[in-house]
Amino acid sequence: MAFLSFLMLEMAYAQEVTETYFLRVSSVPNILFIPGTGSYDAGTLVRLDEVPEKWNEYSFVGWKVNGVWTLGDTLSIRMDRSYDVEAVFEKTNQGNVLIDVIPRIAEITVDGEIFLPSELPVSLEWEIGTEHTLRAPDVVKDNPSTRYKFDSWKDNNSEQERTVTVDANDDSAEFIALYRLQHFLKPISEIGQVVGGGWQNEGGTSIFGVESEIVLDEKDDSARYVFNSWNSGDYPKKSENQLDIESSTTVTASWDKEYKLDILTDVPDYDLFGTGWYLAGKKITLIAEESLESDDSKIKYVFDRWVSKGPNPMIIPNAQSPFTTITLDSPYVIEAQYKKSYQVDVWTPYSRATGAGFYDEGSTAEIRIAQSELIVKPGKEKKIFNDWNTHGAPTINFGESGGGSSTQNLLIQVDEPLTINANWKTQFYLNVMSSEGGATGTGWYDIGKFIPISVKETKVPKDFWTSYAFKGWSGDYDDPDPRAMIKIEEPMLIVAEWEEDTTTGILNILLIGGAGAVGVVVFIKTRKNKLLTMFKKQQNPLEYEQNPFEKYEEKAVDYEYHSPMQKAKKKALMDWLLGKHN
Repeated sequence: MAFLSFLMLEMAYAQEVTETYFLRVSSVPNILFIPGTGSYDAGTLVRLDEVPEKWNEYSFVGWKVNGVWTLGDTLSIRMDRSYDVEAVFEKTNQGNVLIDVIPRIAEITVDGEIFLPSELPVSLEWEIGTEHTLRAPDVVKDNPSTRYKFDSWKDNNSEQERTVTVDANDDSAEFIALYRLQHFLKPISEIGQVVGGGWQNEGGTSIFGVESEIVLDEKDDSARYVFNSWNSGDYPKKSENQLDIESSTTVTASWDKEYKLDILTDVPDYDLFGTGWYLAGKKITLIAEESLESDDSKIKYVFDRWVSKGPNPMIIPNAQSPFTTITLDSPYVIEAQYKKSYQVDVWTPYSRATGAGFYDEGSTAEIRIAQSELIVKPGKEKKIFNDWNTHGAPTINFGESGGGSSTQNLLIQVDEPLTINANWKTQFYLNVMSSEGGATGTGWYDIGKFIPISVKETKVPKDFWTSYAFKGWSGDYDDPDPRAMIKIEEPMLIVAEWEEDTTTGILNILLIGGAGAVGVVVFIKTRKNKLLTMFKKQQNPLEYEQNPFEKYEEKAVDYEYHSPMQKAKKKALMDWLLGKHN
C-alpha cells in the first residue's frame, strides 16, 4: 500500500514566472517517513494518502497543519502559501487508561501527579471500580496574542477538573483533553464604545461593532461623531461587522465629525429649511422667503438680514440677501430677521378716507377724511364727521393742528394691526317758515337736540283797516304758542299761520271821530307847551303852531300802524289827551 500519492490537479496562474510554496510533511514522533515534502507551484492541490493506523507500538492520532488539528484520515492541501504538515502518532502502552492532550501544549494532573506535555501520552493501570481525579488547565498562553483554550475532553465532558471511575465493561479508556487555538481580535475606536472582540477561536467568525453609530461630543452637544467605516472585515461600512479569524487582528473604526446648524427666524410659525447636522467643512446654502404674510393677511414680514447668534459668531457673506452660502466649520445658530409691518384698515360709511395700508412696526400712520360734511338728502339730512374710533390704539396729538381722534387728520402709532373707523353723526334740517313777521329757528341740528322757535312779532299791519295776527304753528308741529321748544328727531317743516285782525281799523275810526274834541284839548295843552314837547323830534315848531291838529292826526295814524308794538305809547297818549296825567 502506498503511503502517499499526489496529483497536480490545477494551476493557479499561467504566467512565465510561477510563484512556488514549500510543503513539509513529517511524522510526530519521527517514526515514519511520509512522502510529499517539496516545492509546489501556487494553486497546486496536493493530496496526502492515508497513513497506517498502527505502526509498531504507535497508533495514528491525526493530522496537524501549521499547528492546527485537522479531522479526517486523508488530507488535501492547496498551495496558496507554505505549509508544515504533521502526522501525529502516540505510543501504545500496556495500561488500560490513556491520558493525553491534543495538541500537547498543556500538562495533565492525574490524582495530584503532573504529567508534562513531553511526557504525554501516558498509559496507566487502574483497577476496575476505582475513582481518579483529572485536571486540565483552562488556558495555555502561546504568545501575547495567541493562546490555547480548554474546550472539552474527548468524551465531550466539558469539566476542566473531573472525577472518573474505571468501568468493568471497558477493556481500555481514553481521557484526552482537547484545546482550541485562539487569536485575539482587538476592535479599536476613539469614539464611543466597541462591542465584541477579544479571544476568538481560529477558523471561526467573530462579530464586533460599536454601540452607537452616532456619539455626541462630550464637551459640546452641538458637535457629534457619525460612524464611517472599519478598516477591515466583511462589512466595513456597517457599524456591526464580522471577520474570519485566522490570526490575531486589530480593526479600527473611523468617524466623521458633524456640526449642528440651527436656522431660526423671528416670524411666528415659519420654519426655515436647513436646520440639522452637517459634515464639518461642508458648504451650506441658506434660503429664506423674501416676504411673508400672516394667515389673516394683517401682518407682513419682509426679509432684512441673516444674523449669527449663539456661542460661535461668524461673518455671514451677503447677509442682506435671502440666498447665501456659509461654510460649516463650527456649530452655528443663524437667524433670518424680518422687518414687520402691520395692516391699517380705515373704514368710513361716508366720504372717502386715506391712509390705509401696511406700515412698518413703530411708524406713524396719518389718516385723513376727505369731507367733514356730506349732504345725504338735500334740505333734509346730512352727515357730520364726529371722530375716529381707534379701538383703544393710542393717538398722537400735536395740539390744535391735528392728530387727535376728534380731528379730521389722525396720527396713530402702528405697533399692531389696526382697524380705524370714522364715526359720523346725523343732522336734520329744521325749516321754520313764516309769511309775516319773520320766524327764528331754521337750521341744521343734531338728532335729539331741543331747538327754540318763535315769530319776531305776533301782529303785523296790513293796511289802515286791518293787520295780521299770529294764529299758531302748522306742518310738523301744531301749537298756538308763538314760542316753542322742538326736539329734533327727523327733518321738519314748521309754518307760522296768520289771520286778519280788524281791531286796528276800529281804533283808527274812533280816533278820527273824536278829532275835533281832541283838537280843543290839544290846543289847550299846547298852550301849556306840553304837546310840542312830546312831538318835537325832527319837527319844525312853526308847523305845529300853524296847523297842530293836522300834524297830530298824521302822526297818530303813522304811530298806530307803523309799529304795532307801540301799544303802550298809544295808551299813554290817550291818557294824556283825556287828562289823566298832569
